Amino acid sequence: MGIPDILKLSQVEQDLYVQLLNGASVKSEQPGAEELLKAGLAAIDPTDGSVFPLNPYESGSRALARLAADHRMVVRQMSRVAQRVLDWGDLYQPVHSHGSEYLGTPELVQARMKQAADAAHSTIRAAQPGPRRADAMAKMDGDVQAATRGVHGLTLYPASAMADELARTYVRNMAPLGDEFRVTRQPFLKMVIIDNDAAFIEDYVHRGERAAWCITDPAMVAFCAAVFDASWEAAHEWGVRTEPRPDELSGQLQQVILRELAQGRTYKEVARRMSVSVSHITKTLKKMREEAGVETNFQLAMWYQANIERYED
Repeated sequence: MGIPDILKLSQVEQDLYVQLLNGASVKSEQPGAEELLKAGLAAIDPTDGSVFPLNPYESGSRALARLAADHRMVVRQMSRVAQRVLDWGDLYQPVHSHGSEYLGTPELVQARMKQAADAAHSTIRAAQPGPRRADAMAKMDGDVQAATRGVHGLTLYPASAMADELARTYVRNMAPLGDEFRVTRQPFLKMVIIDNDAAFIEDYVHRGERAAWCITDPAMVAFCAAVFDASWEAAHEWGVRTEPRPDELSGQLQQVILRELAQGRTYKEVARRMSVSVSHITKTLKKMREEAGVETNFQLAMWYQANIERYED
């Protein structure tokens, strides 16, 4: 549905039309005249080439008629869409497969997670390897309600989150209600586990950036809980700043960088997972290339594949 030409007129063009109505002499080449002609508000006198005004009611009536026709077309299309949805709606079945449900949109992920969280009665474990999103803060009221009814929250963050204002705000609000928070410099998987009944994990099947899977199979939920608990036990309490030993960080960081470089990850992704700066990744890679005697990261990845046992003993 296009905007009528009569509504596209600039203030200069509107003023020119008023001048025409007041009897001003205007030529077709004058700025604004072409737009008035296009809008049906003016015409050219064939005798002298001057521009004269037309009845604005006629121009407006034509614009309204076109809008009405466009509106009728939109209404018909809306009716067809609604009918098609009704025809297919009864045939749709959620994507379930052996205790898992695919959640293909962020809205569906949030709705399904809220449904499970609202029914929680024991514990909510949340592993958040990336920065806390602003839209996630909107659901804090639900988290407060869960905490006030006795649900124990455990949230794992990367060490860099202590400098993230959104994460700090969340901790300041939730910690007094009994929720616990820990941070780690080690890589960990993003997940939310609710009451050992449901686990929400990233989409490793289709690699959808904002999609997820809801796992309800008891064995898989227990496995996710065990993965979370292992990362939780190795982490430090929020607010306790710890610096890894240089030799420890060097060995662990090199192993993770080499493994993920071979998988095609970017510097930024590796830095986020290790809670270190991108410049630290760059310096480490430079040192590793010198050690391996290669010039490019691709050659370094190939060298890593040939020496993988050295780094993963």
